[in-house]
Amino acid sequence: MYDFFKHQFNKDFYQTNALIEFIEKNFDELPIFVHKSISHIINFHYLMNKRFKSERPDSELWDLLPQPYLSRLHHQNYLETIEILENRIMITGQNHSNDLQKDEKDGFFLFLYEILSHTQYHRAQINYVIKQINMDPPSSVLIMIE
Repeated sequence: MYDFFKHQFNKDFYQTNALIEFIEKNFDELPIFVHKSISHIINFHYLMNKRFKSERPDSELWDLLPQPYLSRLHHQNYLETIEILENRIMITGQNHSNDLQKDEKDGFFLFLYEILSHTQYHRAQINYVIKQINMDPPSSVLIMIE
């Protein structure tokens, strides 16, 4: 399962990085929604890493990140997640009813899956908005089917 998640985070890094590069190149033409959403993706990943490590975060979920830092912070999140994955850190988190949950395997995989699905959801929203303003977002397809 660890190899599966490592592969998924590699793919996620590539796809989000391509979107960040697109945003950086077209920053002035894009609506603020795109900047807020890419910041949110990066902040969410950062906050989840902090939860994995039981550390206090320095930022909030919807903080607007400076455009020049998007790529660096995304890369930092990725490296930290790979380190967490490789070290198989047991996480402590809270579910929606605020019950403390400690689950070395299922909870760990659930948190990893949450990062991936959350990122994918917001990338799709960003791509939709980009298409609405008649621009072509970067491709997120890694395998081409003819």
